[in-house]
Amino acid sequence: MTIYALRVAEKESVVEMVFNSLKQGEGRFGWSWIETADLRELRERIDRCGWDSLGEEEQECYSGQDFLLNLKRGDHVVYINVPEWGKCALAEVTNEYEWRFEDDDFNHRFAVDCKSVRTFDRNSDIVPAALSRRLKLQGRWWRVYVEAEFEALLQSLRNGISAATRTKETNVRELAGRMHPLLEEVAGAQRQSG
Repeated sequence: MTIYALRVAEKESVVEMVFNSLKQGEGRFGWSWIETADLRELRERIDRCGWDSLGEEEQECYSGQDFLLNLKRGDHVVYINVPEWGKCALAEVTNEYEWRFEDDDFNHRFAVDCKSVRTFDRNSDIVPAALSRRLKLQGRWWRVYVEAEFEALLQSLRNGISAATRTKETNVRELAGRMHPLLEEVAGAQRQSG
């Protein structure tokens, strides 16, 4: 499983469109404002004729968005600040990249399981600290490499565990929970050698 964090323009209408699309089973990503921005066709043209065969706008639409061609079933996307600032919407990818030019932008598309769509506050105590840090804005998109923490969040969301705002106390509890097994291991090793 690969986890991608995606950012959309902070314009309310765009955030609403992306969130509604997710709930209907379709992930969308921007930088696709021209009819010839299909990443599959652009990659094919680059492979055949080189980078310079793309027009300036095609280069802009391709650069940094070609990660979408790597999406596969079972990957997850996390939209940052969707449906509102500080919140995130996540979904499981069910199909590869698609292209459908219908709007002024956000024509890069991929299928998601609409039943997998969940929202959460990235600063909530159910979000492990390492994952919370990775869900802060870092660009248009980035990989999230804390899979175990993401799995823990998914489990909490599936189980309907309620969330509270992260505090110093919740951070200490999380750290203590992770340290306890290590301390037991050290103490056990020490008893065996003593």
